[in-house]
Amino acid sequence: MNLNYAILFSVELMHDYYTDQRCPDFAIVPTAETAVAMKNMGMVYKFAGNQLFVLVRVNESGLPLIPIQSTKNFVFAMLLQHVHFYNFTNLSYTPSAPQRYYFSNTNQNQSGTDVLLQSKIALYNNATTYNIGDLVATNTGNIYEALKPGSGNALTNTDAWLNRNKVQYVNGGDLITLAPYITSFAVTPANTFTVNVNGLNNAGTAYDQKVLDTINLTYDTAQSTIQLKLDNLPSGKYSIDINGQKNLIYIDSTLAASRDVFGIINIVNNYASPSVFGLFDAAGKPNKTRFVIRFANRAVIWRYIARTADVTSVNDSRPAPDKYTFTAGDPNEFISVKPIPFNQQPVNTLSIESTSLGNISPIANPTINRLGTINKDGFNYYCSELHLNY
Repeated sequence: MNLNYAILFSVELMHDYYTDQRCPDFAIVPTAETAVAMKNMGMVYKFAGNQLFVLVRVNESGLPLIPIQSTKNFVFAMLLQHVHFYNFTNLSYTPSAPQRYYFSNTNQNQSGTDVLLQSKIALYNNATTYNIGDLVATNTGNIYEALKPGSGNALTNTDAWLNRNKVQYVNGGDLITLAPYITSFAVTPANTFTVNVNGLNNAGTAYDQKVLDTINLTYDTAQSTIQLKLDNLPSGKYSIDINGQKNLIYIDSTLAASRDVFGIINIVNNYASPSVFGLFDAAGKPNKTRFVIRFANRAVIWRYIARTADVTSVNDSRPAPDKYTFTAGDPNEFISVKPIPFNQQPVNTLSIESTSLGNISPIANPTINRLGTINKDGFNYYCSELHLNY
């Protein structure tokens, strides 16, 4: 008997730091529940390089041999393998915090031909105070990265914003609290609480489907923290409404207890065919959907530290707007005017001017191995420095 398999979907990890854009820094594995479900449905998975492939056994007509439920979720854990990943990646994530990244086709995010699992980057608002590294979008789809903190900086101000073009990246909107089944919530102090727990509405992408009876809690004194026991729920993403205050969480005690989990990939089979976000075509055959998760490379201040005062400047031979400019800082130090994105491919147009030796080029770039901070123009920036042998 022949065993025929077809690709149901794949997930590719991309990163602007790498020359070929392929991100090799993770392992992707199914949760125990998903692994059992895939086995029961005649499915297999393979992760190689930067891609996850999920295949399903099909009959002679190309249809799944075992039908896949229209509400089935496939959940995978992303395990980080690169010790310096946060150094060269534009992320605000803190590993010690209970938040992790959550990626899903329910975000309905598409950029060009890429079907993305990260959420859409929020539109720019000139009244919002942005931090260095924050990403914003325009109505036309252009993405910008904040080079300075504050509000009201026009996107046309190249000293304040870096144009990332029309590329959607992993962003702060992808973070979610990863919680065990018994978890605590900070609340507005009160004596009584009405709690509603909502899951994914299978007719759409909103988390407004009530999955538990309303929970009513009463205390003798006002409480600023309450604890909920949600062990009757299957693992997954939920919206917890406490007196009108909504909390998005992902419940899974096993994942919550692991420090190795960087993020969660949740592929939902609830789209009517055909859909670019779904898993099947109009005939019910596997769609071979290629999902993408893309990371932005971090931009940091570059600082060169010369051994002697013989070095008078650091220069870039390229013309504007690609040219990087450096100014003199403390004695024998040269600091980039703006943050410079890390790239695997080095910038080979940089040189130093030496009083005794003249122009020396090219010079090495600061590395991703060590990342510090520097106060520049009254703001704290990430900084990478390199000591020169001149």
